[in-house]
Amino acid sequence: MPARPLSETPDPFAETEDGRETPSPSTGRSTPVGRWLWRPRPVPMPLLPLDFERLGAFQRGVEALLYAIARLERWLSPGGGLRAWLRLNLLAGLALSASAVLVLPAARHVILELVDWTGMADTMAAHVSGAVLRLPPALVVLALTALGLAYWRRWHQRRHSDPRDLRERAGYEDYR
Repeated sequence: MPARPLSETPDPFAETEDGRETPSPSTGRSTPVGRWLWRPRPVPMPLLPLDFERLGAFQRGVEALLYAIARLERWLSPGGGLRAWLRLNLLAGLALSASAVLVLPAARHVILELVDWTGMADTMAAHVSGAVLRLPPALVVLALTALGLAYWRRWHQRRHSDPRDLRERAGYEDYR
């Protein structure tokens, strides 16, 4: 199928006979927010001011520069897509900047508080471990032995006990 010339390409937001806008071809549908954000309008033909010859040298230079920029913009995007793209990106940048200005100070405060709490937890852990390490080694060995003996007794008792005794002690009727 041969490609259509650009002059015959339909405008994605052209109004139909009943006054509604056609959806964007890239998304397949048009939303009110999308129509509000993306509003390309044709760029008018740039004109020099009528009193250009009577302006001073500096003002004439400024007007000539503005005229050249307007001609470049019209040459790049006569349908206004470049302006709409810039407006959309400026709005997105403004929204992101505003949210960063509002959110980042609070996030910084939370992170600094977490750092403080981590420092306090580190200090507590150092004090507890220092106290434990200062205990006589014999006391630590005795405590570990008593703990191991208690666990061994519990394991031995569960392994060699009758399941019926456990059922009666626990009060379960469906113990297996």
